Amino acid sequence: MAEREPGGSRDKVLRSLPVRLARWTSGVVGFVATLLGVVFVLFPAIKPEEPPPTKGAKLSNLRHTELSYGQYLDRLGWDRAPYDAPALRRRGILVEFDFAIEGYKDKALPLRWQLIDARRGGQLAKSRDNEIIPEAPKDGGTFPVWVPLRHRRPQRVYVQLQLYGDTGEAPIARKETPPFRAPKERGT
Repeated sequence: MAEREPGGSRDKVLRSLPVRLARWTSGVVGFVATLLGVVFVLFPAIKPEEPPPTKGAKLSNLRHTELSYGQYLDRLGWDRAPYDAPALRRRGILVEFDFAIEGYKDKALPLRWQLIDARRGGQLAKSRDNEIIPEAPKDGGTFPVWVPLRHRRPQRVYVQLQLYGDTGEAPIARKETPPFRAPKERGT
Protein backbone atom coordinates (compact mmCIF):
# COMPACT_ATOMS: atom_id res chain seq x y z
CA MET A 1 0.00 0.00 0.00
CA ALA A 2 1.36 3.42 -0.99
CA GLU A 3 1.67 6.11 1.57
CA ARG A 4 -0.10 9.42 1.09
CA GLU A 5 2.01 12.47 0.93
CA PRO A 6 1.23 14.91 3.69
CA GLY A 7 -0.86 17.88 2.38
CA GLY A 8 -1.53 16.18 -0.97
CA SER A 9 -5.23 16.94 -1.10
CA ARG A 10 -4.61 20.47 0.12
CA ASP A 11 -2.22 21.10 -2.79
CA LYS A 12 -4.83 19.72 -5.20
CA VAL A 13 -7.46 22.13 -3.78
CA LEU A 14 -5.09 25.09 -4.02
CA ARG A 15 -4.19 24.24 -7.63
CA SER A 16 -7.87 24.08 -8.62
CA LEU A 17 -8.72 27.35 -6.82
CA PRO A 18 -8.01 29.66 -9.80
CA VAL A 19 -10.23 27.53 -12.03
CA ARG A 20 -13.03 27.54 -9.46
CA LEU A 21 -12.68 31.28 -8.95
CA ALA A 22 -12.80 31.92 -12.72
CA ARG A 23 -15.93 29.77 -13.08
CA TRP A 24 -17.61 31.52 -10.16
CA THR A 25 -16.71 35.00 -11.51
CA SER A 26 -17.95 34.21 -15.01
CA GLY A 27 -21.18 32.84 -13.54
CA VAL A 28 -21.76 36.03 -11.50
CA VAL A 29 -20.94 38.28 -14.48
CA GLY A 30 -23.29 36.28 -16.71
CA PHE A 31 -26.07 36.49 -14.13
CA VAL A 32 -25.67 40.28 -13.71
CA ALA A 33 -25.61 40.81 -17.50
CA THR A 34 -28.77 38.74 -17.92
CA LEU A 35 -30.46 40.60 -15.06
CA LEU A 36 -29.57 44.01 -16.56
CA GLY A 37 -30.84 42.89 -19.97
CA VAL A 38 -34.19 41.89 -18.43
CA VAL A 39 -34.41 45.18 -16.47
CA PHE A 40 -33.69 47.26 -19.61
CA VAL A 41 -36.33 45.33 -21.57
CA LEU A 42 -38.93 45.87 -18.84
CA PHE A 43 -37.91 49.50 -18.13
CA PRO A 44 -36.38 50.94 -21.33
CA ALA A 45 -36.43 54.52 -19.97
CA ILE A 46 -33.59 53.73 -17.55
CA LYS A 47 -31.30 52.30 -20.23
CA PRO A 48 -28.27 54.56 -20.66
CA GLU A 49 -28.12 56.36 -24.00
CA GLU A 50 -25.34 55.54 -26.39
CA PRO A 51 -22.92 58.37 -27.16
CA PRO A 52 -24.13 60.46 -30.09
CA PRO A 53 -22.55 59.66 -33.46
CA THR A 54 -22.07 63.36 -34.19
CA LYS A 55 -21.83 66.51 -32.10
CA GLY A 56 -22.16 70.04 -33.34
CA ALA A 57 -24.05 73.30 -33.30
CA LYS A 58 -25.04 76.06 -35.67
CA LEU A 59 -26.14 79.62 -34.95
CA SER A 60 -28.05 81.46 -37.65
CA ASN A 61 -30.50 84.23 -38.49
CA LEU A 62 -29.15 86.85 -36.08
CA ARG A 63 -31.47 89.84 -35.64
CA HIS A 64 -30.93 92.88 -33.45
CA THR A 65 -33.23 95.58 -32.08
CA GLU A 66 -32.48 98.57 -29.89
CA LEU A 67 -34.63 98.69 -26.76
CA SER A 68 -34.58 99.34 -23.03
CA TYR A 69 -34.10 96.66 -20.40
CA GLY A 70 -37.74 97.12 -19.39
CA GLN A 71 -38.87 96.49 -22.97
CA TYR A 72 -36.65 93.41 -23.07
CA LEU A 73 -38.32 92.06 -19.92
CA ASP A 74 -41.75 92.79 -21.41
CA ARG A 75 -40.94 90.89 -24.62
CA LEU A 76 -39.93 87.82 -22.63
CA GLY A 77 -42.90 88.14 -20.28
CA TRP A 78 -40.68 88.56 -17.23
CA ASP A 79 -41.52 90.62 -14.14
CA ARG A 80 -40.22 94.22 -13.94
CA ALA A 81 -40.78 94.41 -10.16
CA PRO A 82 -37.25 93.57 -8.96
CA TYR A 83 -35.72 96.46 -10.97
CA ASP A 84 -35.66 100.20 -10.29
CA ALA A 85 -36.54 102.86 -12.89
CA PRO A 86 -32.94 103.61 -14.00
CA ALA A 87 -32.28 99.89 -14.61
CA LEU A 88 -35.49 99.56 -16.64
CA ARG A 89 -34.56 102.62 -18.78
CA ARG A 90 -31.07 101.29 -19.54
CA ARG A 91 -30.59 101.05 -23.31
CA GLY A 92 -29.31 97.97 -25.02
CA ILE A 93 -29.53 95.71 -28.02
CA LEU A 94 -31.73 92.62 -28.14
CA VAL A 95 -30.00 89.99 -30.27
CA GLU A 96 -32.16 87.02 -31.21
CA PHE A 97 -30.83 84.04 -33.11
CA ASP A 98 -31.78 80.55 -34.16
CA PHE A 99 -29.77 77.57 -32.97
CA ALA A 100 -29.49 73.93 -34.00
CA ILE A 101 -27.60 71.61 -31.66
CA GLU A 102 -26.83 67.91 -32.07
CA GLY A 103 -25.29 65.48 -29.61
CA TYR A 104 -25.51 67.53 -26.40
CA LYS A 105 -28.83 66.42 -24.87
CA ASP A 106 -29.26 67.68 -21.28
CA LYS A 107 -25.81 69.34 -21.30
CA ALA A 108 -25.42 72.98 -20.22
CA LEU A 109 -23.71 74.78 -23.12
CA PRO A 110 -22.30 78.20 -22.13
CA LEU A 111 -23.18 81.07 -24.44
CA ARG A 112 -20.81 84.03 -24.56
CA TRP A 113 -21.56 87.35 -26.23
CA GLN A 114 -19.18 90.22 -26.92
CA LEU A 115 -19.97 93.76 -28.03
CA ILE A 116 -17.12 94.74 -30.36
CA ASP A 117 -16.13 98.18 -31.69
CA ALA A 118 -16.34 97.64 -35.48
CA ARG A 119 -13.66 100.26 -36.26
CA ARG A 120 -10.98 99.47 -33.69
CA GLY A 121 -11.84 95.85 -32.84
CA GLY A 122 -11.87 96.51 -29.11
CA GLN A 123 -14.24 94.68 -26.81
CA LEU A 124 -16.78 97.09 -25.28
CA ALA A 125 -18.76 94.60 -23.19
CA LYS A 126 -19.01 90.84 -22.67
CA SER A 127 -20.95 88.20 -20.78
CA ARG A 128 -20.91 84.46 -20.29
CA ASP A 129 -23.98 84.33 -18.03
CA ASN A 130 -26.25 82.53 -20.52
CA GLU A 131 -26.48 78.86 -21.38
CA ILE A 132 -28.52 76.67 -23.66
CA ILE A 133 -29.56 73.20 -22.49
CA PRO A 134 -30.78 71.03 -25.40
CA GLU A 135 -33.68 68.78 -24.41
CA ALA A 136 -33.27 66.25 -27.22
CA PRO A 137 -30.38 64.64 -29.13
CA LYS A 138 -31.18 67.09 -31.95
CA ASP A 139 -32.66 70.34 -30.66
CA GLY A 140 -33.24 73.81 -32.00
CA GLY A 141 -35.06 77.03 -31.35
CA THR A 142 -34.69 80.77 -30.95
CA PHE A 143 -32.71 82.40 -28.15
CA PRO A 144 -32.70 86.06 -26.99
CA VAL A 145 -29.72 87.92 -25.53
CA TRP A 146 -29.82 91.48 -24.18
CA VAL A 147 -26.57 93.41 -24.65
CA PRO A 148 -26.35 96.63 -22.62
CA LEU A 149 -24.86 99.72 -24.25
CA ARG A 150 -21.96 101.10 -22.22
CA HIS A 151 -20.81 104.10 -24.18
CA ARG A 152 -21.74 107.75 -24.30
CA ARG A 153 -21.45 108.37 -28.06
CA PRO A 154 -22.87 106.62 -31.11
CA GLN A 155 -20.50 104.16 -32.73
CA ARG A 156 -20.40 101.25 -35.15
CA VAL A 157 -20.43 97.93 -33.33
CA TYR A 158 -21.28 94.28 -33.84
CA VAL A 159 -22.20 91.47 -31.47
CA GLN A 160 -20.31 88.19 -31.59
CA LEU A 161 -21.96 85.08 -30.12
CA GLN A 162 -20.00 81.97 -29.18
CA LEU A 163 -21.62 78.72 -28.04
CA TYR A 164 -19.26 76.46 -26.09
CA GLY A 165 -19.35 72.68 -25.66
CA ASP A 166 -20.28 71.13 -22.33
CA THR A 167 -16.66 71.31 -21.12
CA GLY A 168 -16.71 75.08 -21.73
CA GLU A 169 -13.22 75.02 -23.23
CA ALA A 170 -13.74 75.66 -26.94
CA PRO A 171 -16.53 77.21 -28.99
CA ILE A 172 -18.57 74.78 -31.07
CA ALA A 173 -20.42 77.55 -32.94
CA ARG A 174 -19.80 81.24 -33.58
CA LYS A 175 -21.75 83.96 -35.36
CA GLU A 176 -21.62 87.75 -35.64
CA THR A 177 -24.20 90.37 -36.45
CA PRO A 178 -23.36 92.70 -39.30
CA PRO A 179 -21.90 95.97 -38.01
CA PHE A 180 -24.55 98.51 -37.02
CA ARG A 181 -24.68 101.97 -35.54
CA ALA A 182 -25.39 101.69 -31.84
CA PRO A 183 -26.99 104.79 -30.37
CA LYS A 184 -25.33 106.40 -27.38
CA GLU A 185 -26.47 105.32 -23.98
CA ARG A 186 -29.07 107.70 -22.62
CA GLY A 187 -28.85 109.00 -19.07
CA THR A 188 -29.53 106.44 -16.36
